[in-house]
Amino acid sequence: MTWITVLVLLGGVLSCQRVEFSLEPPEGSGPFSHVTSGADHNCGLEVDGGVVCWGRPLEAILEAPADSFAQVSAGWAHSCGTTMDGEALCWGTSGLDDPPEEQIAGIDVGYQRAVGITPDAEGVSWSDYGPSELDSDGVGLAELTVGMGGHVCGIDVEGAARCWGGISEPPQTVVPEGDFISLTAGDEHTCGLTSVGNVDCWGVGGGGQTSPPTTTFTQIETTEDLTCGLTPAGTVECWGCCDHTPCDVMPEVEGTFTQISVGTCHVCGVDAAGSITCFGEYVDESDPL
Repeated sequence: MTWITVLVLLGGVLSCQRVEFSLEPPEGSGPFSHVTSGADHNCGLEVDGGVVCWGRPLEAILEAPADSFAQVSAGWAHSCGTTMDGEALCWGTSGLDDPPEEQIAGIDVGYQRAVGITPDAEGVSWSDYGPSELDSDGVGLAELTVGMGGHVCGIDVEGAARCWGGISEPPQTVVPEGDFISLTAGDEHTCGLTSVGNVDCWGVGGGGQTSPPTTTFTQIETTEDLTCGLTPAGTVECWGCCDHTPCDVMPEVEGTFTQISVGTCHVCGVDAAGSITCFGEYVDESDPL
């Protein structure tokens, strides 16, 4: 458990208060089937479809709608999820509270942008700047991921990977050849997991973001400049950079897990019993809200 100091207005007077800023999910929550991490908050999908969020103590970020969800994704200061009926719902502080009205699957959330896939396998994207088009040349999409830098990558129904724009130079539009089954987008880099468990990363990699280990993985996740992979044995290996720390300082992850998520400088995992454990630290612990 950590704490941050925040400014609050009491009786017209600004004062400082210390509030809890926990890495662990609230007591009594769970069991969980999935965890997702933003910069400094996390959300867990319970086995009954409920969503529980914790971390940065801001009500708009932590209070998920009381609905039954099929999926949830945490972004910078907001999260989105799809209900059992395919409705997209978003909450937080980054202007993503007006998702498309059509049914959505495969939702993913970045900095100020969210993406999803319709039942017709079309890609949709929305942000506080409004919707934007993801042209896939008429080929349906099977998966989408959006990075903190705004670029989007996906895998189409024919198995080809492709990317659209973003803020990085050069833009994230060129994808290396590979038999990718999953992609994950960071700030200015992207990593792909192949069918045999190898990882290939591309984009801006000054902190080691594009230099993955030769380990075989079953899942990879990134949020900003830190990427981690889940091995077949359930252990976790990470590469890249944690913000505000030397690039050789990584969260020390212990234990075995069935699924993981990655924040700016923390990692969370769901174990076989449905419990979530998180490692590392939040980056903005001392920032006022």
